[in-house]
Amino acid sequence: MSASASNKKQCVLCNKSGGIMICEGCQQAFCGKHVIEHRQTLSGQLDNIMQEHDLLQQELAQPSLKKNPLLKKIDKWEKDSIAKIQVAAETARKTLQELLEQSKERLSKTCRDITENLRASQEADDFSENDLQRWKKQLKELQLEITSPSSAKLILDIEASQCIFQN
Repeated sequence: MSASASNKKQCVLCNKSGGIMICEGCQQAFCGKHVIEHRQTLSGQLDNIMQEHDLLQQELAQPSLKKNPLLKKIDKWEKDSIAKIQVAAETARKTLQELLEQSKERLSKTCRDITENLRASQEADDFSENDLQRWKKQLKELQLEITSPSSAKLILDIEASQCIFQN
């Protein structure tokens, strides 16, 4: 064989040596038929890349807030915080209701004691100006306690879900 015959390029797919073209990208030799198939394969790969690109572009165009894991953490923190606040508020309501009930019972007892003193003194006809002054003062103080809001302080600790009332 001559040197020129052994150096003749052949199609990588069918080993024919007529009408050979070299692909500049992969540096392989193809005959006329297979160069068309090679170009079709490359065109198919380009189509796939373009589809991936389009999908990526669509993903970028859509709001990505829903997919961000930090947003899920914020949502969970929000729900947990609201739940803690609701527990603390319910505890505060119950505690306040108990305190108001205790105050009402104490005021009722004070009122009953005054009533007993007034009736006993009236029946025995045993009272003086000093007694009248004392009873007036007691009634005035009782009236003030009934009509005035409590001077207790409300301290809320949301983290501990506690409510503390201080007089």
